[in-house]
Amino acid sequence: MKRKTYLFILVLLSVLLSGGALLAQHHHEQESKAGHSHAKAEIHGGEVAMTKMHHFEVVWMPGHVMVYLYDMNQKPLSAKGVTGEVVFKFKDGKEQKATLTLMEAGKMMAEHAEGEKHEKQHGKMSKEEMEAMHKLMSNQDHLTASVDLGDAEEGEVKATFTLKGLSGKGESEATFTAKYKKMAMKHKAGQEKHEQHH
Repeated sequence: MKRKTYLFILVLLSVLLSGGALLAQHHHEQESKAGHSHAKAEIHGGEVAMTKMHHFEVVWMPGHVMVYLYDMNQKPLSAKGVTGEVVFKFKDGKEQKATLTLMEAGKMMAEHAEGEKHEKQHGKMSKEEMEAMHKLMSNQDHLTASVDLGDAEEGEVKATFTLKGLSGKGESEATFTAKYKKMAMKHKAGQEKHEQHH
């Protein structure tokens, strides 16, 4: 009797494990279909957060955070007319609130940091690399807010965004969260390879 029970448990575990593998495979197949992968909404090196009807790409910089808006199908949306705020919660429990402001496509900060402050924000980038980055970052309307990350490590700051005035159907307001993660500058060739893979 014990042997039959033991065999039954082994068979059951085997079925469950193989079912889990099939589910994982199914998820990867779903991810491979257009619209499920977030590749189209990660073009600025940020992380994607989703709500019912929107995708949001959150890009962290040393002195500010940027939010790019996309619809349900990851088509870029204008941030004009969208208002919002963000609450940053730090590892030590402190909170910092900031208003999100519009940065129109084609424009970057009017005054750009120089010298030591510039190096802290961008590292030791060449002029060409910096211009390419600025061109990429300003190719789409987005919202931005200042934040002093100090010496925070990745994952130590959580941001809760609340946006109003969103375009698109079914969702004019949204709230979502994102954890601090350094921007991943993606090279175009690497992106194309990633998109071909998916």
